[in-house]
Amino acid sequence: MAKKEDQRIVGQIEQEEKKLQEIEERIDLYSAKARELRQMAYTLLAGEPHPDNPVKIADLQRQAHYYDSLAEQATHTERHNQLYSLNILKENAVRLRHTIIHNKAILMRNYQEVEDAKLRAAKMIEDAEQKVVDAQYLIEEQEKELLGLEGVE
Repeated sequence: MAKKEDQRIVGQIEQEEKKLQEIEERIDLYSAKARELRQMAYTLLAGEPHPDNPVKIADLQRQAHYYDSLAEQATHTERHNQLYSLNILKENAVRLRHTIIHNKAILMRNYQEVEDAKLRAAKMIEDAEQKVVDAQYLIEEQEKELLGLEGVE
């Protein structure tokens, strides 16, 4: 059962790591889009002057800021929460592995105790059987002695 639980947790960890990777890829995408928009604004700023350039530059900067905000939000909330969930799962996996190791040690000790008990029980049976044999021998000897005494009288 613990092995199934361990496998289940490992599967969950893999899923959570995949979710984290997806979040990080989305953050990278947002950051790349913001860089691209800033580069476009810089190109307009460095290029030939045009009456529409200030409006386009401001619009590109707003869009870049928007994507920066999305990246920051994803970093500080989604990524943080995902890392937290992942760490909890990993801690649970470590605890479960320690529990499994502990339980295996107990199981081995129990097996040894059973084997020791079997040996003690076998010895007790052997001793009891020997007592029966000794008692039978004693009774036979006493009966012989009794017959000898009764035959004399």
